[in-house]
Amino acid sequence: WRGCNVTMPLKLDALSLADEASDQALGAGAANLLLNRDGRLLAGNTDVIAVHRLVDRVLAGGAKAGLITLLGSGGAARAALMALRQLGLSTVRIHSRNMAEAYSLAVQFKLAEEPRPFDAPVTGDGLINATPLGMEGAPALDLDLGGLASGAWVHDFVTAPVETELMRWARRRNMTVINGIAVLVEQAAESFRL
Repeated sequence: WRGCNVTMPLKLDALSLADEASDQALGAGAANLLLNRDGRLLAGNTDVIAVHRLVDRVLAGGAKAGLITLLGSGGAARAALMALRQLGLSTVRIHSRNMAEAYSLAVQFKLAEEPRPFDAPVTGDGLINATPLGMEGAPALDLDLGGLASGAWVHDFVTAPVETELMRWARRRNMTVINGIAVLVEQAAESFRL
């Protein structure tokens, strides 16, 4: 056994229970990978590099990188924040049900925008859904998205269904869409390499 991937809701536990952690996992405050290193568990985070690669491609294609709205404050959101920080993007606003955690992350990642309650209207040039909302068996993502800019991009971490209602909504408005399968593929490739 060389290692395994870890998913929600265990990403924070994986980090705290491992013997050691990579810089990516420590920076994100969450782990999605456990590796066997000489009988010790090393926690890693390949979600960070996956989000970094995917958002970088969208931006290289001409998408705007003004205000980015991030939904959630758990392990996936932390990985997204780490990736955005690596890309030099700090104009990020967190929408979360847990405002204390959202403010903590905003301070930790030195974000330029103050967090908002989860159900506040969404604005900006980019949207990252780092919650399970919209996933099969979970409640729908029911937010006011009308404030997203024309030509905005939408990144949904949800993998099942492959095409979420959020993605269909964004495609109908000619927005660039990154689906959860793309994140899964990128992080899995990096996990396999490690």
